[in-house]
Amino acid sequence: MRANFGTVDTLQSRKIIDRRAGRTLTTNEAIQLAEAINKNVKLPCKFQFFSTVQHRGILVFFGGFSDNITNTDTYMHEKGKIWVKDKFDWAKPLDDDENTEYTSNLLNSFVDQSFKILESHPINQLRIKKGLLPANIILTRDAGIEKPSIRKFSRAMAIVNMPLEKGIAKCSEMDFFSFDYPQMKNYDVYENIHNGLAEMIKFSIKTIEKEGKDYDFCYVHFKEIDVPGHDNKPIEKKNLLKMIDEGFFSFLNKYAEKLGVQIIVTADHSTPCKMKTHTSDPVPVLFFSPSEKGDNLEFNEENSKKGSLGKIIGKNLLKKTGFII
Repeated sequence: MRANFGTVDTLQSRKIIDRRAGRTLTTNEAIQLAEAINKNVKLPCKFQFFSTVQHRGILVFFGGFSDNITNTDTYMHEKGKIWVKDKFDWAKPLDDDENTEYTSNLLNSFVDQSFKILESHPINQLRIKKGLLPANIILTRDAGIEKPSIRKFSRAMAIVNMPLEKGIAKCSEMDFFSFDYPQMKNYDVYENIHNGLAEMIKFSIKTIEKEGKDYDFCYVHFKEIDVPGHDNKPIEKKNLLKMIDEGFFSFLNKYAEKLGVQIIVTADHSTPCKMKTHTSDPVPVLFFSPSEKGDNLEFNEENSKKGSLGKIIGKNLLKKTGFII
């Protein structure tokens, strides 16, 4: 299960104060809290909770369990539906199988025990004294028991830095290149994000220059732009986009013209600042080939409406355009 360190009022009220513990959880704090959970939660099965980047984590139950259970994180409550509720849910089985019910009960026991451990942990007591939100709950979502079967890409490389995107690259059988994301050493998540994006840009350029000639296809994913959308920080979003534009695309434009590389630029989803969540709004798509020059000089939503490609369903993007086989 994917997981977040979050903040709730009490287990009884189930009221979510913040799904990401205020985005102020340092790497060291997350590691220590994860260690306390793994040491003190007692379940009738082997399990492991891993802290990954910032407030994010992964919870693994080892054994023959069911993934047909509901999320405790009510940000994404059902497949295909996205909304935000102000209370977390206890996990429930989605079928009548005894194993599914057992799995949901197991998860609820983990959430209950880990809350009690986190609530009284010295790190969270100190955070409260500093006026910070305690990371006192583990919110889970997207349970899975096997790797998804998705399209495979041969002679393809991926440059990614977040656990989810690494998983996509692995399942697609891409050769992926990554680096250790900068640790969050203080409570300023945007300092951490700016540092991470700067490292990602440098790493992407270096990797493409060194490895790019050996592959037919390269997937590069920048995660950082999503965060200010969730936080309703349009100026931060603009600044991060400017970093990518000036730092990465200035290089990529010259690289494409030099080697005849074709480029697609798009987003995996929209995260409007005023909504503070993912939405189903269409995202702009840019196709660039050094041999074909278009009329639009800026890549944005307004200009994309004037483009010749029309509206494309995401899964048909590569197939419909014939841009990449």
